[in-house]
Amino acid sequence: TYKERRDLAVERLRALGWDICPPKAGFYLWAEVPPKFDSLGFAEYVFEKTAVVITPGTGYGEYGEGYFRISLCLPITRVAEAFDRWGHAQIHY
Repeated sequence: TYKERRDLAVERLRALGWDICPPKAGFYLWAEVPPKFDSLGFAEYVFEKTAVVITPGTGYGEYGEGYFRISLCLPITRVAEAFDRWGHAQIHY
C-alpha cells in the first residue's frame, strides 16, 4: 500500500540521518538535501552513485530549492532496493 511505501521511505531516510515527518497524503515524499548540495547537485550525485532517480526541488520553482522529491508509486521492493543502494553508497544527510 501507499502507507507501507511511505513508512518504509521515512524509516530508511531517518536511518540515513534525515529528520523527516511522514506526509499525510500524496504519492511523493519531500526531503531536505544535505547541506553541502543544492537540489540539482544532490539529484545528480544520487544518480551517479546509485542509478536511483530523485527529482530536484528546483524543478518546482524557487521554493523547491533545497529539497528533493521521491516517488512512492513503485512497488515496495523497488523502494527498498533504492534505499539499499543509498546505504551501500553511503549517501546520508
